[in-house]
Amino acid sequence: GKAAPALVEAGKVSLGATEFAYIVMEEMQESLQQRVDARSLSRAETAFVLADLMQALQQVHALNRVYGDLKPANVMRRDSPSREQQRWTLVDFGSTQPPVLGLIPFNGTPAYGASRAIRDGGLQLCDDFESLVYVGYVCLRSSLPWLIALSRQQPASEKKKLVERMEMIQQRDEALRAFAESATGPVEKTLAALWCALRASKERDTQPDPDFYTQWVQAFRSACSAEQQHPVAKVAKSRRMRRTSTGSL
Repeated sequence: GKAAPALVEAGKVSLGATEFAYIVMEEMQESLQQRVDARSLSRAETAFVLADLMQALQQVHALNRVYGDLKPANVMRRDSPSREQQRWTLVDFGSTQPPVLGLIPFNGTPAYGASRAIRDGGLQLCDDFESLVYVGYVCLRSSLPWLIALSRQQPASEKKKLVERMEMIQQRDEALRAFAESATGPVEKTLAALWCALRASKERDTQPDPDFYTQWVQAFRSACSAEQQHPVAKVAKSRRMRRTSTGSL
C-alpha cells in the first residue's frame, strides 16, 4: 500500500452477505509465472525483477514477517506510471507469518522452498532470500531441473514426500553449484554470489541488516544496467525493435 510501495496496494475492504470478506486491490497485469511460461527472461529483465522483489521482501521483513511462499505465481507486474521503478511485486500473503524455529511443518511450495525449512520446519527471514535465488534461476532458464524429483502422483504418503523432497534438495544444490561455477555476465554472477553468500552465512536466524537489502538491490540494478550496455544485448534490442516496426506496417 502507500506505506509499503513495493507491495500490492489494498484498498477497500467490505463484508458481503456471507462470512467472506472482499478486498479491493490495485489492478495488476501478468504474473511472473505467465511471463516465464511464455519464454525465459533476458538477463537484464531478470535483474530488474530480482531488484524489485528484494525491495518487496525488505518491506515484508520490516514487519517481522516471513513471506513464506516466494514463487513466480505469487509475483505480479503492475503498470502504473507513478511507480516506474517498482513494477514487480508480491501478492498472496497466505503463508506469511512471524519467524519461528521448528514446531511448524513446511507449508510452502517445495520447488522454491528453502532447504532448511523443508528439512527442519519453521520459518526464518533468510528463507525468502533462498527462494529469491530459485526465482532468478527459473527466470533465466525457464525451467527447474530439480522438479523431476517430485512425484506427479497424488496423494503421496508423508514418508514418500519427505524422501522426494530430500532428493530434490540434493538435485537443486547440484544444479545451483553448476550454475555458480559456469555463471557468465554480471546478472548470472550476481545471482550466484547471492546464493554463495546465503550458504556461507552463519547468522541465518537473525534479522538482516538494512544494508543487506540495499546492497543487493543496487547489485542487481547495476547488473541490469551492465547487461543493457553489453553489445549482444544492444543487438538483440535492435532486432526486437525492427521486428516491432515491421509488424506495425
